[in-house]
Amino acid sequence: MLRVLDRYGFARDEIFAIRMAVEEGLANAIIHGNRSNPTALVHILFCINPKTFTISIGDEGKGFDPDAVSASADGEHPKQPHQSGLMLMRRFMHAVRFNATGNAVTLERRRSSPSSQAGDLSGSSCRNR
Repeated sequence: MLRVLDRYGFARDEIFAIRMAVEEGLANAIIHGNRSNPTALVHILFCINPKTFTISIGDEGKGFDPDAVSASADGEHPKQPHQSGLMLMRRFMHAVRFNATGNAVTLERRRSSPSSQAGDLSGSSCRNR
């Protein structure tokens, strides 16, 4: 996935931000959603085009209410130990959306500027894992 982002012209700092947010989303799905159950699946669908990267990460857990997870008044320090992951995803991505059940998150990051590295990649690439 990271190599594909590079091929589509995403800058190194953008790829770093995406990697951090995706790793957090995957960790949340495995640890909190699936409760580290080795037989539970994590569903991943990601799409990349020259302007945007989008990934959906879903687990087989009961879900949660993301609106009930609130940061402290200054918006920088989580009130509870496991809130820092959500804050990280929101900081690094342009959009963070949850499904109604709260067991799937969609992360989106728009490319900050055009890059000559993107070459002739005008279409989208989507992968389902």
